[in-house]
Amino acid sequence: MSVRWWFRRTGGRFGVWLYRRSGGRAMTSAKAPRVLVLTTPGRRTGQPRSTCVAFLEHDGGYVVWG
Repeated sequence: MSVRWWFRRTGGRFGVWLYRRSGGRAMTSAKAPRVLVLTTPGRRTGQPRSTCVAFLEHDGGYVVWG
């Protein structure tokens, strides 16, 4: 098991946990884009799945990546 595989598998969950635990303060800085937690139902189970994504406002809309 490689480190890259492990981070892809658990990194997102850790980021969501850290964001929620710190109230968003741990992932915010003046130069970094803002972060939000996007939650959607899982395709097969319907259970809520969360991931952290970054976003910027642009021309009255948003650019989201993550």
